[in-house]
Amino acid sequence: MKTKIDKSLSVILPVYNEGFLLEEAVDRLLTSLSENFMDYELIIVDDGNNDENQEIIERLRANHEDIKIIRNIINLNLGISIQRGFASAEKDLLVFNSADLPLSPDDLRYFAEKIGMADMLVLERKIYAGATLWRRFASRINLLILKILFPFASKGMKDLNYTFLFKRTILKDILPLAKSPVFTQPEMILRAVYKKYKVRSTPADYHARKQGKGAFGKPHDILWSLYDMLRFRIIKWLVK
Repeated sequence: MKTKIDKSLSVILPVYNEGFLLEEAVDRLLTSLSENFMDYELIIVDDGNNDENQEIIERLRANHEDIKIIRNIINLNLGISIQRGFASAEKDLLVFNSADLPLSPDDLRYFAEKIGMADMLVLERKIYAGATLWRRFASRINLLILKILFPFASKGMKDLNYTFLFKRTILKDILPLAKSPVFTQPEMILRAVYKKYKVRSTPADYHARKQGKGAFGKPHDILWSLYDMLRFRIIKWLVK
């Protein structure tokens, strides 16, 4: 029998009309968490799902006591949803994933152990598999802009938009101003660096979506994220 590790973990799972993925994702997550962690919770953020998907979420909560539900009355997007999830988390380590599970639940134990004395572990995709040509292009441009605007804080990092594992003790210092879906994660990582927390990066497998389509890369999201980036850059120039 596998020995469980003595670490507590909160997994944030934002969901928007992905009921066709949710039940399998929850089953995989809870199975892996129960096998590997002494203490854990799964926080599903209902990001304004339609009635059918809300019924699926309610059924899952009724069947699993380790699930917590947070509801957005309307669709607020990934950025706000993961922030709300983090704010409600109660365990020592926090991470977020998506309903299509790009980060395998079976890898959570490895990274929880790997964080060690660091305060944050930034996961970098080994291969950005399954993305459209436009998504790949937008991702590269996004990283280039981040490197130009924040050259020292982002030094040595190859990917700021996958996911990251961090200790809840630093949460209050890294909550971002950004609400956009693309800059929320980078701002939290950059704030951790600016606050001189111990931030490490590590390669991680990325599992491409097999059903449905990703929601990012729309012009509105890009412009919103650019605004958030520039605002944060100006704030850092003005407030030393």
